[in-house]
Amino acid sequence: MNSADQNSEVIHTIGELQFRIDLKPDDLRLWSKTLQTRNEHCNLLLACEHGDGALDQTSLTWVVGSAIRSFSIQSADEVTPLLTSLGVEAALSEKLPELCPGLGFDITWAFYLDRNGTLSASPVPSEA
Repeated sequence: MNSADQNSEVIHTIGELQFRIDLKPDDLRLWSKTLQTRNEHCNLLLACEHGDGALDQTSLTWVVGSAIRSFSIQSADEVTPLLTSLGVEAALSEKLPELCPGLGFDITWAFYLDRNGTLSASPVPSEA
């Protein structure tokens, strides 16, 4: 949080790609409320085009109008093949374990595309 800019964001550039961590309090509250509606344990919330069927049959998309899908991974290394299967560039998804503290362990992360199509994520507080 200490490295966030005036927009409550942290922007990382990986080659020609960008990754945005959204730390806006309102957005974090919304993600937290979404997490609280889940009956099953999860450490990922994914904004997907489709809410049914196999996860690898959909793509990551922007939040508005998306199907928020819950998923659990056992380690941060599992996020690379998962997000790559959802359309994220491998060069970018490979960097996420080092850019997202607690990924795959004790912190739930929400992944989505922002309005410009940039991969974005937010750490999800366990309580709103």
